[in-house]
Amino acid sequence: MTYTSNFLPIIFKVAHKKISMTRHIISISVREVAVSSAVRHPKQPSLKLLKQTCINQISVMYWFNK
Repeated sequence: MTYTSNFLPIIFKVAHKKISMTRHIISISVREVAVSSAVRHPKQPSLKLLKQTCINQISVMYWFNK
């Protein structure tokens, strides 16, 4: 019982670190896509492309963290 209770905080710490890292990577990629699409189409940034990149990034990180 003590082993499990000692181990749990470590698991939560690692999980939290991975989650925050994922968020960071997603925000970076979103910014990059927003900038690149704005450069290509100055009138309107491609929201569809932005959304797709978010989905791709999340799924990649999901499989990576599994």
